[in-house]
Amino acid sequence: MSATSDFYLACFLRCKGYRLSGVSSRGSKRTFQFDRPSDMDGEILSYVNAEAEVPAVSLSSASSGR
Repeated sequence: MSATSDFYLACFLRCKGYRLSGVSSRGSKRTFQFDRPSDMDGEILSYVNAEAEVPAVSLSSASSGR
């Protein structure tokens, strides 16, 4: 399992098709938990290095939970 408190990274991972497995709270801070397949590290690196692309239609699908 992998977790992040970075909301935008969590949105990116959802757009890339990674399954959100949970959200935990501590005060006003949220942590998003994902199942961690072996290719996730490469996706996170492309996001951090501003090399990632996400089709616009996936933004809509990710926010609606489809």
